[in-house]
Amino acid sequence: MNTYRTKADVYNAVDEIPYRYGSTNTADALKTMRTQMFTRANGDRPGVENICIVVTDGVSNINARRTIPEAEQARGEGIHIYAIGIGLSDTRELDGIASKPVEENRFAVQEFSELRDLRHKVFSALCCADAKIDLVFVLDASTSVTEPNFVLMKDFVKDFLYEADIDGGNVRVGVIIYSSQDHVEFQMNTYRTKADVYNAVDEIPYRYGSTNTADALKTMRTQMFTRANGDRPGVENICIVVTDGVSNINARRTIPEAEEARGEGIHIYAIGIGLSDTRELDGIASKPVEENRFAVQEFSELRDLRHKVFSAL
Repeated sequence: MNTYRTKADVYNAVDEIPYRYGSTNTADALKTMRTQMFTRANGDRPGVENICIVVTDGVSNINARRTIPEAEQARGEGIHIYAIGIGLSDTRELDGIASKPVEENRFAVQEFSELRDLRHKVFSALCCADAKIDLVFVLDASTSVTEPNFVLMKDFVKDFLYEADIDGGNVRVGVIIYSSQDHVEFQMNTYRTKADVYNAVDEIPYRYGSTNTADALKTMRTQMFTRANGDRPGVENICIVVTDGVSNINARRTIPEAEEARGEGIHIYAIGIGLSDTRELDGIASKPVEENRFAVQEFSELRDLRHKVFSAL
């Protein structure tokens, strides 16, 4: 892990890796990973989470009895293992390699060509397996959104939270919607389970009107990210704003309100739908804009955007 220090060097080194074919000795690979790679001498850092991603297309046929015990020993030493299987009809060994719970740490595809699409799922699981996040969604409910699209917006929230550890307490979620006025639907300490959050999102009414983004941002900052309403000290504060329009109430205050929130340590991701002018959206998002502002043309594209935003987060 300490051989290369730049992404370019790592990419070049990966390109140069030769194909050394033979039988399937997963056990020895896991042992070498644990005993030689995750060591201080080879770049392992104290206090930094250790992650291993195993990619295989077959069941061990050398040292097969040692495979799962080697994985268990690695996990016992604090190495979190994600296991990816390709074209496997029997995933029992893969399940035994992966960290628990298996359904969050074992991934399976049928073809090698599907690995690229799997990247987002694995990265999302990796990023938020143990991450503590205080998260508020700010959702535009103005008349231009329309009720069917507001339903798609709520589906996006639920899709986004699919991998989030709400039940374990690592992720807290609040939602505020806005049109002419803003409405706090629930605070970050209102619900403690993902099921309750999902039900609450489903029950959010469509309160249409004009577009008062400024007041929604102010309420998010002053009322939602507070100790009394679930904000935790030492936990990163994240806000995701989803809007289809430019402010037409308190428009001059919109970007200053976002700047004030960011100045208080709230990281803002801004998602725009069908906007021909993204200047206000750019002003809302944290910097650098290209990493924190996302734009799609249709509400139906929100689902595909989830992975990009989640990976950035």
